[in-house]
Amino acid sequence: MADLKSCWYPSRARVTTAAVVIAVIEVIAAIVLILLNVANKIPDDRKTDTYIYSGAQIILSIVLIFAVYMGRPTYISLYLQGQLLCAILPFIVLVIIGSEFYCVQAFMKKHHWFDPTLKAEEQETTGYVIWSVYTSLIAVYALFKVVALVVVQRCWAALGGVSRYCGLC
Repeated sequence: MADLKSCWYPSRARVTTAAVVIAVIEVIAAIVLILLNVANKIPDDRKTDTYIYSGAQIILSIVLIFAVYMGRPTYISLYLQGQLLCAILPFIVLVIIGSEFYCVQAFMKKHHWFDPTLKAEEQETTGYVIWSVYTSLIAVYALFKVVALVVVQRCWAALGGVSRYCGLC
């Protein structure tokens, strides 16, 4: 059985590995978002927002990697603050896309998936499948963001970050 202290304060190697894995996943997600934007599968009124969000994700991920390798809790704190702001967006997008469930035709047109050659029933079925995939991916990403924030906060505490919330952190 592992002792309690090792659970609260993981080794430096585990901290570094966890932070780098999180940063790489965030960079991959940002690149996928950029590719969706280039492929014209993001609504036209949100193209600039997605580029800014993706750029922020990549920059914050680089900050996290350097902060962990240099052992700087201050930079990890900067990462946590930036990611806390970025973690709100997937939940907002989830609410917006969730509200489009009853108007799947508008969703299809907005995301450039509408195919006028299909029958109405086929178009609606395709729309619900695409809507379900979008919603599922965004929900998984939002959950990942929350878990990543918790893990990086643990990394921050393990590297000597000062927490004022509880005596265990």
